[in-house]
Amino acid sequence: MITYIGQDSSAVKRVTHRACGAVLEYHDVDVVPLHRGKDWTGGADGSDGFRCPKCGGNVIIRSW
Repeated sequence: MITYIGQDSSAVKRVTHRACGAVLEYHDVDVVPLHRGKDWTGGADGSDGFRCPKCGGNVIIRSW
């Protein structure tokens, strides 16, 4: 039987949201696609991140 006992603090990452200055901690499973599309050349364009719990804005972790 598998028992959940908590989160490993070594897996926690930290980022500062530039728009509001909030310091946020997150796990990789919290990161979701925010935008997917094509740029003007037809190449892939997008970003991954999450919503800031303080201001509601997007916190971008990865973009391409």
